[in-house]
Amino acid sequence: GLLKMDPDGERFGAAAQYQSGLTPRNLDWSRLKLIHSGGKSDLCQLPFMRKSCDLLAERPEIGPRCGTYLSGASIARLLPGAELKPHFGTHPRLTVHLGLRVPSGAKMTVGGQEAFWHESR
Repeated sequence: GLLKMDPDGERFGAAAQYQSGLTPRNLDWSRLKLIHSGGKSDLCQLPFMRKSCDLLAERPEIGPRCGTYLSGASIARLLPGAELKPHFGTHPRLTVHLGLRVPSGAKMTVGGQEAFWHESR
């Protein structure tokens, strides 16, 4: 899928929405919105994203079938060496983090507890 089609992340960077204010540099953290309250995004039309989008769109917790404001699914990228500022959401959410490409020693801290990343899990 995405990793084979875009091994260096160039396409990802061109299509991504940069998240301002949570990293020292705007380009450090970006995301691709796949499913949102209005349904599937245009990115779901890409051949290598269709299966993932179809699976996500079937979930009642995501997208227009969910009664929660701003429900959705995205793929996010945090560049190596970058750090996110502490933050929290303003609406109910379930967040899942899966490392696809993980540099050695990568970790995140949630609620004061450190969790180390391991590739593909």
